[in-house]
Amino acid sequence: AQVEVGIYSSEDTPLQGPDGQMMANQTLTVTKNPRWRVTVPGRIVEGQLTTEVIEAIQLRHVLPTWGLLGVNYAFEFHRARLRMSLKPDGTLTGQLAAYRPIDNIFTVGRCCKGTASTANTDCASEHKTLAAMADGYPDSDTGQCTMISSATNISGVPVFIASAAGEVSSRR
Repeated sequence: AQVEVGIYSSEDTPLQGPDGQMMANQTLTVTKNPRWRVTVPGRIVEGQLTTEVIEAIQLRHVLPTWGLLGVNYAFEFHRARLRMSLKPDGTLTGQLAAYRPIDNIFTVGRCCKGTASTANTDCASEHKTLAAMADGYPDSDTGQCTMISSATNISGVPVFIASAAGEVSSRR
């Protein structure tokens, strides 16, 4: 079956159960920021959802260690594709394959100020390794690749999606 897949960020904080997992059947509001949402055609065959290539996805993330209440940040994924298994209980698991800009990847050592001295992490070596392993999107001047291929495991639970305040859904 042909489907339209929506990938949305929310500015809501999802509720977690006592096991630390996101709780099902809660309502999350789609962000008003158009950078943090995208739709893409896909198909479902025997419970497997596969999307077409998505040129760019930016997913909202709050960096809690920056600023008084954290700072909005976007994880970037380029030439991305989702492959998900849809379960009878409404949950899903799968992978997001994409290129990631090496300056947009935050490991524990790269995201937090002062981590090199407090966590014994060599931030410069992490960056050098990512740059050496980069395999996509070569810089037109230097030829050095600026992105690295990645695969991210994803899992999800069923939720209700609400339009952002003041927006009207195009669905009828």
